[in-house]
Amino acid sequence: GAMIRGAEELVAKAAAVKAAARLLGGASTGDKNRALRQSATVLRAREAEILAANERDCRSAVRAVEQTGGDPLLDRLSLTSARVQAMARDVESVAELSDPIGEEIERTVRPNGLIVARRRVPLGVVGVVYESRPNVTSDIAALCIKTGNGVLLRGEVLDRQEHRLEHREDLALDPPQPLAGSDPLDPEPAKARARAPFLRPANPGDALP
Repeated sequence: GAMIRGAEELVAKAAAVKAAARLLGGASTGDKNRALRQSATVLRAREAEILAANERDCRSAVRAVEQTGGDPLLDRLSLTSARVQAMARDVESVAELSDPIGEEIERTVRPNGLIVARRRVPLGVVGVVYESRPNVTSDIAALCIKTGNGVLLRGEVLDRQEHRLEHREDLALDPPQPLAGSDPLDPEPAKARARAPFLRPANPGDALP
């Protein structure tokens, strides 16, 4: 049924993200920072589209809010120009952070002279489930880019429209130098525009296995 198809689609996306994560894990600090800064630029440039998508989501969420009395939910879901600008600044702030990957955190010398060191490495693939917080999309994606991790994001159905827009276009879209392996993992290769495949999300309506 639909749940089985959704699970199969999610597994396929997870496999694609896992493959892309191996490439991202080897990306240089400069490449990751350029992708982050370009992401912030695109967020600002496409603010009107993001706000329009958010408005559609908010209209769809009114019924749910009326049923639950959840005014805070609608406030969390709502975006403004100031919030979009803050999202872009937060992405830029992540670019300014030191790159943790490769950092040596411990070193010991064994009695036989063998040097053993511990270094920070990417986790691999990170899965995040969250709801009604569209700004979290850019926060998580930025942190995963910086740390060299692939990520699967599952947002709330209520904010389906802006999740789609942000996932597809606004998080690491068209970095100045496309990360290796982007196009082969794009589900629409004919339309590929150097999208970062590690951001390919599960659809908000997909069921988790």
